Amino acid sequence: MNATPISILMYERNAHLAQSLQWTLQSRGYRVVTVSNLDAIDSIPLTPSMNLLVLSQSLSPKERMAATAHASSRWSQIKLLTLDQETLSTPVGYMGKKVQNMSVPGRLLSTVSELVGNAASSSCSHTY
Repeated sequence: MNATPISILMYERNAHLAQSLQWTLQSRGYRVVTVSNLDAIDSIPLTPSMNLLVLSQSLSPKERMAATAHASSRWSQIKLLTLDQETLSTPVGYMGKKVQNMSVPGRLLSTVSELVGNAASSSCSHTY
């Protein structure tokens, strides 16, 4: 079976945290593309489509909104997962969730699976 893996776009400026989260997601077979700035999103090919945008808690609310808008304009069906230290609430107006960063990796993996399902192929990653 050679199914296309679920693709996750992760926006995280901290290289160590990005790598840790990337490995966690890859261990479940997700394809992970990591960016450390908003402009890097433009260098990602449109296909295969990104299924999920993961935003770090280090981003300001303005940066999160800009990243969400930018990714949504490139991949119309992309869902959102915001890592947050304070809340587990669903952000208003977004097709996604927030998850407390303190509960990574268990809660991260279960939330990703809930949003986009389980990956069906070997892991793959890219950093931009």
